[in-house]
Amino acid sequence: MNISKRKQGILAIICTIAMIVTSITVYNPREVKADSSATVDGKQYSATVKDSGEWTGFACQGIFDSARIHFAWGIDVDSNTITASLNGKQLAIDGKSTKGMFIPLSEVTSLGVGSYDIVINATTVASESAEAKEISATATLKIEVPEETTTRDPSVVVWKNIVGGTGYSYNDNTTVGVVSVQKPEFASEQGIYMTAPGTIESISINGVDSKKYALQGGGAVVYLSGLVKGENTINIKYAGGEATVIIKNENEVETPNLETDERTGNIVQGKIWKAYTRAEDSKGLYEISSDATNYTLKDKNIGSDWWHIQTAIDGVIFYANTDYVCTFTLKADKPKEFTVDNRTSDGKIFVESEGKGWQKAEDGTYFYKYKGTFASTTKQDLNVRIALGYHNGKDKKTDSNYSANDIATFKMSNFQIVKASEYKDVTYTVTINGTKVGSAEQGDTYTLPTEAKYGYYDTVNKVIYKAGSEITVNDDVNLVSITDVSVKMYDGAAIRINAKEETPGGIRFKASVDVTCGVAEYKNEITDKVQAGTLITTKDILDAKNDVEYNVENVNNIGKVLNVKNTGWLDESTHSYNASLIKIVKANYDRYFVAKAYVEVPYDNAASEYVYSADGDSYANSVERSISDVAKAISNGGYDGITDDTIRSLINSFIVTK
Repeated sequence: MNISKRKQGILAIICTIAMIVTSITVYNPREVKADSSATVDGKQYSATVKDSGEWTGFACQGIFDSARIHFAWGIDVDSNTITASLNGKQLAIDGKSTKGMFIPLSEVTSLGVGSYDIVINATTVASESAEAKEISATATLKIEVPEETTTRDPSVVVWKNIVGGTGYSYNDNTTVGVVSVQKPEFASEQGIYMTAPGTIESISINGVDSKKYALQGGGAVVYLSGLVKGENTINIKYAGGEATVIIKNENEVETPNLETDERTGNIVQGKIWKAYTRAEDSKGLYEISSDATNYTLKDKNIGSDWWHIQTAIDGVIFYANTDYVCTFTLKADKPKEFTVDNRTSDGKIFVESEGKGWQKAEDGTYFYKYKGTFASTTKQDLNVRIALGYHNGKDKKTDSNYSANDIATFKMSNFQIVKASEYKDVTYTVTINGTKVGSAEQGDTYTLPTEAKYGYYDTVNKVIYKAGSEITVNDDVNLVSITDVSVKMYDGAAIRINAKEETPGGIRFKASVDVTCGVAEYKNEITDKVQAGTLITTKDILDAKNDVEYNVENVNNIGKVLNVKNTGWLDESTHSYNASLIKIVKANYDRYFVAKAYVEVPYDNAASEYVYSADGDSYANSVERSISDVAKAISNGGYDGITDDTIRSLINSFIVTK
């Protein structure tokens, strides 16, 4: 038999196609520029790449927050295999992902002045075109005593252009980090992303807290719409201090008409809800959330001196001669009395026009659909309030007699205030397996049936929902039931040979996935949505942890376990896949490796569910094999038609005789 040079290099035994699969995660570092060096306790630390070897795109990103030495690279590696050492001593690693990690600076602060090599190792993620392999890179850590620096004259103004925007610059005589003009996910508008040394608490722009910003930890986006033309003084209060930066805006600014407003959408989007109570403590109010979805005040010491609980949004601007519509749904454990009004006066601002009254839900709770209208004849800045839970307390306001905890917990869905001209009252259809099963208004929640064991696949949004869970309806919903998911582990193993490597031996395991669903044409699509994988470890490790079940949830409790995630099917018709462990050293040729297949069902609205391989005809719960035993079987079977002496010799070299 003639074997091409390519086949001589990489030969798959028993299994026709080698599909090495591994885990894929997304490295999402903070959008904050690191410093090239950091000075801690009088010593200056810096790190640069000395030798990246075969490690594609390996780079040292610098030192973040004087606390973390960051590294990143351009290829995927198995994050569980990343190690770092200095002078043979292992260093702690944190923030690991497929494309980056960092070493806490505290790991090296005990070292003296000098230059040190940090060696970083990992194993790459295999693909259809490349095998998994160990790679290494070396970084140089320099520890120096910084030279004496001089303090810059604060009267000297240097304006620096802000990346990503035209006409925006900042005075660089500031401790504020000015990054770029951008619109991250936590912001509702485009603005200037800035950072502070601690968690940001509030921002004022030209002396006013206009709420023209969005916060996330130590970062903030100051909206461009909140800047005037010319110089803007931005004051940032953060945990532990205060900082100021001057932003120059050279663009023309549109001045809004305070009597008429052309804004669209939900005018309370992103505003903070507060709970006001007659509480026993002195606080009396609590910030709850910005999305008005889930309130609980049971742990807030409401006490006995109260007669209602009220929630409010401060400073909602209504413009002249504009009709507004307010809609939401309340859900509670029992009916509660409530009103929607202006917290600073007794007059109702939203008169109920379409309330459905309290209705009992299937889960035994109650819900209330509310639609109210408000006509603003003059510009008003109001505090919109929803007051709940009047009770027969000392003020004798109503005949109701709910306890504090009865009132304290409720859920509000899809709270919005929009102009009447924008409001749309739409009813959508919910379909399962081609049959209409219900309908819901826009923004309503719909409770899914419980019959489908593994939930329901949304053919429009391409996600899987857990059975019995709630989904929010904003369009027609077309679902397909998933009644069964199974994974089979083939009862055998194969040798994986790479003749070009110093350690050519490897072992391969095979499994397949099957999905049963309500509409056959979606079977392949659903199967592609679940995550198949294989756990690989050694028998001695499992034996030492015989009281711990061998599954994904326990990998950290077992020890060294390789979680190999499928990235492509070996055979689309059978949905089979391979998982391989390569570069097995000679000392481990007779060591038994144990593989177990699994499928993760990823739910959009709940924690994932795992299905594991089970015993059956020609299939196994788990497979225990050594590369030596597999090589013996191939040799005893006459090498299965393999005539190349080099390959035969390699196979024989894996056999351990005692």
